[in-house]
Amino acid sequence: MNAAMNWTNIAVDAVGWILIHSVWQVTIVYLLFLGATALAGSDARRRHAIGITALALIVVAGVATVCLQFRLVEGQSNNASSPAIPTSPELALLVKNARADEKLVRDWFGHVRYARINPSLHDRLAVAVEPALPWAVKTWFAGFVVLTALHAIGLWAICRSTRTAANPDAVDLERWLQIARSIGVHRLVRYGISDCVQVPMTVGWLKPAIYVPIQLSTHFSVEEIDAMVAHELAHIRRYDFFFNQIQVILESLLYFHPCMWLLSNRIRRDRELCCDAVAVTSCGDSRLFQKALVRLADLRWTPQWRLAPAIAGGSLVERVAALARPSSQVQKSPSSLVVAIVLGGACLAAMGND
Repeated sequence: MNAAMNWTNIAVDAVGWILIHSVWQVTIVYLLFLGATALAGSDARRRHAIGITALALIVVAGVATVCLQFRLVEGQSNNASSPAIPTSPELALLVKNARADEKLVRDWFGHVRYARINPSLHDRLAVAVEPALPWAVKTWFAGFVVLTALHAIGLWAICRSTRTAANPDAVDLERWLQIARSIGVHRLVRYGISDCVQVPMTVGWLKPAIYVPIQLSTHFSVEEIDAMVAHELAHIRRYDFFFNQIQVILESLLYFHPCMWLLSNRIRRDRELCCDAVAVTSCGDSRLFQKALVRLADLRWTPQWRLAPAIAGGSLVERVAALARPSSQVQKSPSSLVVAIVLGGACLAAMGND
């Protein structure tokens, strides 16, 4: 039982250090994201691709940190039953490799090693942080459980609201199938008319479905509804529902980091801009789609879940402004790039000094 408790304590410390490393990792990735998007300017597709790359970097860094940290934990658990005091050859090797500014001490795992007589700032921070790791991990886990529960409730609410959806008219279905073929969606997509959804939305990845509010026909023309359906079909073509679920998982794991929320919010806004461009190309009238977005904002009674892409997502003001801006006009912000490079370099230099 003591061995199990010892392993649990070591695992908790490992998770704590994984969370600590995630702070600087996500910060650096976000700074790199700011610099790259400054070069991309107002091109939403490039910004979205950069954002997805940033998410991939966060995942890779997190997986690498987990593997390294738990390899260390495995080595420490395997050595837990060995004597704390090293044998004479090991002690001789320690003495041989010791520096003048080090002394022989027993670390917090009970192992004998050399430590600096004058510890660095990094060493002092490690000593100060280690006692707080258990309650920090417990607090993080509690928040993770709450967010996961909320997301599960959200998915349940989406499934419940779309369960009773009716099939569209044959005329509407044929028109939407033609739009799907025209924008390159060759997958089987289910279309439903529901009185439980407020705005058109896309649900599912392996078996995607588009749900259109039944009251939409009383406020919008056929051309406007077709443009909205084209917007949702663009989400399916880009596999946005899948990437959105990855974002939700990362937001739940890294909810304590503001850069994670800023990055995720920017990706969602660019995602909607990309689909708006496809919708405008499909309907051939940018002004018609702009008016539809404005009217949709006026008729939106309840906030939408962030778990499924919907046409009312993102910033409607930004989306209307982007549609009104000529496609050849590209805005770049060199000042943001310079700031991001300077801050990222400062973070790397600080880590290198430690």
